[in-house]
Amino acid sequence: MSLAEFFRTLSNKVRFATWTEEEQIALLKIVDDLYRADGHYAAEELEDFRQKLSISAVYQEDLEHMPVDKAMSILKEDPGKLDLAYTILAEAVYSDGRFVREEREYLDQLITRYQLDGAQLEKRLNRELRKAGNEDLT
Repeated sequence: MSLAEFFRTLSNKVRFATWTEEEQIALLKIVDDLYRADGHYAAEELEDFRQKLSISAVYQEDLEHMPVDKAMSILKEDPGKLDLAYTILAEAVYSDGRFVREEREYLDQLITRYQLDGAQLEKRLNRELRKAGNEDLT
């Protein structure tokens, strides 16, 4: 990890930790659903998710009570938070080193259903793809 990536990651963690509990639940709900999209919660994804939980005020059980519609409406309320969500989703996609078709379909559904900025999300995904060892299997 380059120094710039380290500080970007650290900055994202600090920004995320300042969110309300409901905002954290909203983002982690979307990330958890993304990990589950391919039917296989890889060990690397589980570790990445545990790290995200560790800097939040959220328990995994909290995610079960929030519908995706509500999670997305919460994230869309603040453009800055939605922008960070794009970055965290892109990092989550490649947490196991690969971006598979089911994850692509899940993100495409989010983009379409909730009128997300697909170009911004693609920009984040491309940045993650360029990191060593990542594969795009979509």
